Amino acid sequence: MSTRLSLVQAAVWSLSILSIGCETRAIEVDPNRPLTILFAGFTYVGSFPKDAHEAVPRHGTLALPLPTSVKPEAIYVFHYPASTKGLSNPMDLLPTRLKQLGFVTPGPENIIDVSSGGPLYGIRFHGTTCIGHISHEIDKALVNSRWPWDQKWEPDDTVLSVDSGCTL
Repeated sequence: MSTRLSLVQAAVWSLSILSIGCETRAIEVDPNRPLTILFAGFTYVGSFPKDAHEAVPRHGTLALPLPTSVKPEAIYVFHYPASTKGLSNPMDLLPTRLKQLGFVTPGPENIIDVSSGGPLYGIRFHGTTCIGHISHEIDKALVNSRWPWDQKWEPDDTVLSVDSGCTL
C-alpha cells in the first residue's frame, strides 16, 4: 500500500512541477506573426466565445499554444508577468506595439468601472482592414487564489477581440 501511495505522490509531484514550468512560457516574437509582436512577453491562456454581456470565463494560468489566427467570434485572453523592476505594464506597452505594427490607436480609455472588477482600460485600434479592442479586466480567480505560482502574474486578464477581416 505504501509503495502504491508513494507512486501516486510522485506522479502528482511530477505533474505539479511540469505544470508550473509550462505556465511561465512567454510568447516569443516571430517577425512573420504580428500577434507575437503585440503580445511578446505575455502568456496566452485561452480563447472563449465572444459575449459582450459576460465576464471573461474562468480559466487557468497554464500557457497554451498561440492560435494561428484570430477570429471575430472569440476573445483571446493573455496574462502578463507580475511587475518587476524594469518591466513596463501592458497599458504602456500595447499602444506602442500597436503603432509599431501600423495600427492607429486613439489611446487607452479612462478607468471604466473599478467596483465591478473592470475593465480598467480599453485600447481601441484600427488599420486598413482591421478593427480591434484590447481590454484589461481583473481576474477574480487569480485575486482570490493567489497561490504561489499565481503570484507570477498580474491579477488581471488582457483580452483581445477583433472585427472580421483582421489578420494578426
